[in-house]
Amino acid sequence: MAVRKENHWKKIPDPRRVYGCHWDLILPMLEKHSTKQPDESDPDCWAVVKDITHSTREDGNESLTWIVEGVSFFGPYERQETAHKSVCPVCGHAAADLPSHGSTLQRCCGSCRLNHDRALARLAARRRRRAKGEVTTPGVKACEVCGSPFNPERSTAKFCSTKCRVAAYRSKATA
Repeated sequence: MAVRKENHWKKIPDPRRVYGCHWDLILPMLEKHSTKQPDESDPDCWAVVKDITHSTREDGNESLTWIVEGVSFFGPYERQETAHKSVCPVCGHAAADLPSHGSTLQRCCGSCRLNHDRALARLAARRRRRAKGEVTTPGVKACEVCGSPFNPERSTAKFCSTKCRVAAYRSKATA
């Protein structure tokens, strides 16, 4: 299983897409891209950022505006981008351009959405295993070692205790 990195919830932004990115990561990314020159051979430097403007309205809402200048398949382009600071309703992190309407999932940041997607994947995997018959609903089972009845916490449990599980492992290892 892959190990999660620290700050795994921070989606790395690029000048074209900052939707759902952590707010504190956007300005350093823009400053990094403003010092580079476009280079078609370098995939990390496909565009240059110019005219970064950080503003705060009277109601306290922050926004960033910048111009992206680069080269695409269709030729050179120049486009103005804007990001507005908002707060994720699930985790409370400051993120960019979260919609103010819709379900909670539609309004959450990239990290909360990632956690939600992982939870859905686990649920789908459990449903697939149950459909194949690998997982059944837990009920009273008999221990494979001592034969005593027990209520398993998991549907795949085979032993009533750690003692029986270790005994089964040791008998299997010596056989």
